[in-house]
Amino acid sequence: MNVPFGFIPGFLPGASSLLSSLDTSILIILRDSSHLIGTLRSYDQFSNVVVEDCVRRRFIVSKKVYTEEKRGLEVVRGDTIIMLGEFDR
Repeated sequence: MNVPFGFIPGFLPGASSLLSSLDTSILIILRDSSHLIGTLRSYDQFSNVVVEDCVRRRFIVSKKVYTEEKRGLEVVRGDTIIMLGEFDR
């Protein structure tokens, strides 16, 4: 099979699937049930990610409110991520 250099297939397995989400707004749900919202800048093969202009949201379910904390540049370990997806601000 002859594949041209630089060809990106339609589906990428594992952490490689984050390639299409670089430089876009993302929402990350963490194991401690907090949410991170920011711009995905980098990632590695372990799904560790770097998020720029990051905001952490913590939800208080009993009162139906949330708090926001500006975090700036955040490095997130891949094993703490439950879900990651694109987000419209």
